[in-house]
Amino acid sequence: SVGYKLGGSLGDSEFYKQLINTPSYENVFIFQFVGLVIFSLLVFIFIKDYKKENRVQRSKNPFSALAKIKTLDVRLIIFLISLSMITIGSTNLSKYIDVYFRDLNLSTTSLGDFVFVTGLVSVVTSIFIAPLVAKIKKQLTVIIIIQVLSALIVFYVFRVDKNSFLFTIYTVYNIYVMLKAIYLPLEQNLISSQADEESIGTVIGIRQSFISIGNVIGPLFGGVLYSIRPLLLFDVSGVFFLIGGLLLILILNINKKRDPEISDAN
Repeated sequence: SVGYKLGGSLGDSEFYKQLINTPSYENVFIFQFVGLVIFSLLVFIFIKDYKKENRVQRSKNPFSALAKIKTLDVRLIIFLISLSMITIGSTNLSKYIDVYFRDLNLSTTSLGDFVFVTGLVSVVTSIFIAPLVAKIKKQLTVIIIIQVLSALIVFYVFRVDKNSFLFTIYTVYNIYVMLKAIYLPLEQNLISSQADEESIGTVIGIRQSFISIGNVIGPLFGGVLYSIRPLLLFDVSGVFFLIGGLLLILILNINKKRDPEISDAN
């Protein structure tokens, strides 16, 4: 968030544009390059290495854990598919809202300020609000409500006119940011609760694979949708939130048939 804030300010800075004269935003990346070089030098000078036993580990494919999916309960599999759907929607939102700012001819400072504020909102929500929501017993129901509200927010925010866009995105859209910050720990808690000490590594690995699927698939067709019409991309993102919520409702129905007590807890 701080990086976005700084980068947005530099993108509109006349002094910085004169200092490093480039036709677009490339001067910001030059600043980033210089910063990384300085950081690398500081690490090289001040961070001392320590001796340890070197173990050669073969790099793992992020999708390798999918081979073990057949060992999981069907409800957890549905939950993971829902996770992929939700990840597709949230990934496309975060990727293309930057582009949308540019297409509305909003300044880089506006974008930097917006991302900085959303970062603060996310941090405050994670520290103060998410722990309170985590105490609610029916966490699966809470997640479903979050996805429905997220979809409604997306459907609304990107339909407002340009004059109202900044006000709407600082107010209504930040409710989505808060919901997302609440959703993440609930999702992780529900998945980890489905595993014991022996299988926790496998379950977390499979979870990461499904997130990777969402992160890959989203931008693949997101660019095509955005090129057709920006609103189409954002609407489809909202639809993916709803699909994720519907899959979670399916889990509730399965719980109700298998064990009414579990259903009441969800």
